[in-house]
Amino acid sequence: MSKNAAIKKAIILAGGLGTRFLPVTKALPKEMLPIVNKPALQYIVAEAEQSGVERLGILISGGKEAVRRYFTPDPKLEAVLEKSGKTEFLKAVRGISKIDIEFLIQNEPLGSGHAVLCCEGFIGKDDFALLNGDDVVFSETPAIRQIMECFDRCGRTVVGVQPVPRAQIGKYGVVRIVQSDGRAHIIDKIIEKPAEHEICSSLASLGRYAFRNDILDVLRRVKPAANGEIQLPDAINIQAGQDKAAAFEFTGRRYDLGSKAGYIEANIEYALRDPEIGHGIADFIKTL
Repeated sequence: MSKNAAIKKAIILAGGLGTRFLPVTKALPKEMLPIVNKPALQYIVAEAEQSGVERLGILISGGKEAVRRYFTPDPKLEAVLEKSGKTEFLKAVRGISKIDIEFLIQNEPLGSGHAVLCCEGFIGKDDFALLNGDDVVFSETPAIRQIMECFDRCGRTVVGVQPVPRAQIGKYGVVRIVQSDGRAHIIDKIIEKPAEHEICSSLASLGRYAFRNDILDVLRRVKPAANGEIQLPDAINIQAGQDKAAAFEFTGRRYDLGSKAGYIEANIEYALRDPEIGHGIADFIKTL
């Protein structure tokens, strides 16, 4: 990350109900479901931390106090581990996060745009990054760092995108490209869950953004949908119409933790990469 990077704040949206994972999410927030031995959310927090973010806001809903507890230091546990000489476990507990985290609340599920507005007090007048709590990305260079660096270069709101097979793109928001420069593209629209005749590219929005601060002003003016929700793509489209939005094709393997299949895939692949258990898991898979 450049020393002069414009963005130092980020928010993670983790307020969803996790209905696809019921009944376990009745008691455990979806973001706390483990990938090997760490909650999914910890991988996303680490991505922000490794990208030069200095202040992080995590948006949660009521009933997700387990998230707050997990990222709050536990001196009693640390003392027990230290006294018993369990240094590796102590290191793991202390290494959960070194970033300044503030917890924000969304009392009602009124859309992604409403979720961002719930973070307005934390964001203040700063530009900011946004990471979706449903997406974990394995990459050599953190995905949000790639997008923030594109933001530094172009000064536009940047939507993180990757190619998606045409048969699947109807599940996502597809970007309409006006002009391209390598993996960076100026866009004039995001089309959410496009019908076949609306598919205008193979690039889908995949849960990583860098925002100009004026997106907050735009969100305040966005008309809620019929269900009362304020959606973030509607605000991005207004910025795109003002030549203030771009897309960047980030590199890395993205796991959709909003689906059971994506969650299982993430566990398998992270387990295979684990130096302690990877070979054993690979041998086990061969026996299936």
